[in-house]
Amino acid sequence: MIKKKHHEEEHENSERWLLTYADLITLLLGLFVVLYSTAQQDTEKFKKAMRAMVKVLNPDKEEKLYGNNKEFSLIIGKESSGEKENELCDEKGLEKLREEIEKNEAKGSGITARMSEEGLIIDMEERVLFDTGKAELKNEGIETLKKISPYLKKVKNKIKILGHTDNVPIKNSLFPSNWHLGMRRAEKTSEFLIFNENIDLKRFVSGSLADTNPVSDNKTDEGRRRNRRVEIIILKEEKKQNKDDKQN
Repeated sequence: MIKKKHHEEEHENSERWLLTYADLITLLLGLFVVLYSTAQQDTEKFKKAMRAMVKVLNPDKEEKLYGNNKEFSLIIGKESSGEKENELCDEKGLEKLREEIEKNEAKGSGITARMSEEGLIIDMEERVLFDTGKAELKNEGIETLKKISPYLKKVKNKIKILGHTDNVPIKNSLFPSNWHLGMRRAEKTSEFLIFNENIDLKRFVSGSLADTNPVSDNKTDEGRRRNRRVEIIILKEEKKQNKDDKQN
């Protein structure tokens, strides 16, 4: 009799899961590299990364995706049709913006607008932004800046923010002088508009004039109240100023 050969059963490879695990780790590593690179405050790098991801994931649908997804289009730098890019404003343009502000903001609200040699000045009294002697924005101040930001977004001129005080000296652990108080208020105002209202930080410069540039008499309570303020100055069109400088 011929004995039948007994074939040993092939054992299943118990380590095949390592291949899947290795693939997963590789994908996660790639994901974290992308997240790290785009986490840097480099808008252009972020846009390039997003465009590359669209091409890889949707090679034949890139343009269609732009058209159907407005939010994504804005992120990667594609403007939807009908959106007009903000422009630099000359003196006439800023005058129209001043008229709009005066029309929309009620008298006595603590917000006024006026023209100067530098540009359009939006005056905001202390009481609508801060408590006396402090530099933390009040809830009312936050709402005020939210109302002001659409005017700033209408143009792309440079913006100067100045803190002003009255002539009553201040000296404490937070603010050694009126200059320090005015500077911190200007910084807080700028920070909110940049980080909460998403206005380009490249447009901003902040400063303090303390009590050196009053708009009213410091001898009265009313005058001191008016002098305690923050000015947002939308500067005149830079190109026009450069041309005038060359002619002079």
